[in-house]
This record gives sequence, C-alpha cells and structure tokens, in this order.
Amino acid sequence: MESTSIYWIPIFELLDARGFTVFLVNARDAKHVPGRKTNVSDAQRLQRLHSFG
Repeated sequence: MESTSIYWIPIFELLDARGFTVFLVNARDAKHVPGRKTNVSDAQRLQRLHSFG
C-alpha cells in the first residue's frame, strides 16, 4: 500500500482485521525511480521488490 496522506489508515485497519498482511510503503521512495510512472506500474514494481525480500 502506498499513500501520501492519512487516507490509508481505515483501509489498512480493515485489511489487517480481515487477516491480510499489509505493508505500508513510503511514497517518497517510489518518486525518485527513473522512468514513466503510473499507479499500476508503481504497484507492480513494489510487489516485485517485496517478492525479492
């Protein structure tokens, strides 16, 4: 999950309460990656990085 404000908190708590493992990612780190960025490509890149540990 990536967010720049407090809007993520209710969704984070809901997913956590339902048994999902949720990771909060600092959006500033994604901002400095070169190349064209979209929400979909950011999410895919973050998922790929997470799968590598």
